[in-house]
Amino acid sequence: MDMNCLTHCNYFTPVVASLILLLAPMVLPIIRKFSGVDVSKIASVGGGMAIAAVFVFMVPDVIAKIKPVSAHTGIKFLQQEHHLMCVIFITFLAAFCLMYALEKIALDRTKKKAKPDSFVFYFHMAVLGAMLIALTSAFPALASSTYAIFIVCVLGFFEIFLEEIALVKHFKTLYSKVGRYIVMLAILIGLGLGVGFFKQESTVFTLLTQAFVIGMILTAVIKNEFDIINQSNNYSLFIMSVIFKTAIIFYVMLLEDASSAKNINHKSAAHHVTVSHH
Repeated sequence: MDMNCLTHCNYFTPVVASLILLLAPMVLPIIRKFSGVDVSKIASVGGGMAIAAVFVFMVPDVIAKIKPVSAHTGIKFLQQEHHLMCVIFITFLAAFCLMYALEKIALDRTKKKAKPDSFVFYFHMAVLGAMLIALTSAFPALASSTYAIFIVCVLGFFEIFLEEIALVKHFKTLYSKVGRYIVMLAILIGLGLGVGFFKQESTVFTLLTQAFVIGMILTAVIKNEFDIINQSNNYSLFIMSVIFKTAIIFYVMLLEDASSAKNINHKSAAHHVTVSHH
């Protein structure tokens, strides 16, 4: 693929977003090196911002895309809007229940101070890796909107961060030695698939990916914000982060609306000038 095609297809933004995600596995080890840093408070900030992004951006975005996607899909069953919506929410529910079950199994072993279960660890990593591949491969579909890809990138970043906290807690060095590299590999694979094979348009696949990510994020936020092991949470910090992130999303949305309106006015003025010359 030459650079002209790369520029034409607007793959620059997905590549940058994926590179930002690659930084996520490196953040937690760096933070832990600083003494006196409360990781639970950082997790509350991340969780609050993630929850806000899910309910203020991702859920409305998925619902808004159901009608056009159902109209263009080649899957006959999903050409009915209510069928597609049902499948999307089943995907969300499946992700939530799956991650809840994995956390429950790992948590029980942690509370008993038993040796980490390798099968549970690799299964958990397979689910997380598959989600990251699907998420990053869907970035080209969001490339037309810097606003959208920014929000999804932030969501992915905090999802990795929150999952890392739980995985380090339950699997200790097993995650540090293996899991972190699985996460990075999954991001790179997803980027390669997205740039090489997927079109810049919303499809059933991208909507189901978003639904699965929503389910995983909600589970990650719940298990980190309500720490069953340490019986602690940072409610005030969590709520402030929700409000802050909501304000950011709303502000960026207004900026994008203003930019779109400016472009429309510019095109209208150019068209008027062309018509007057004729």
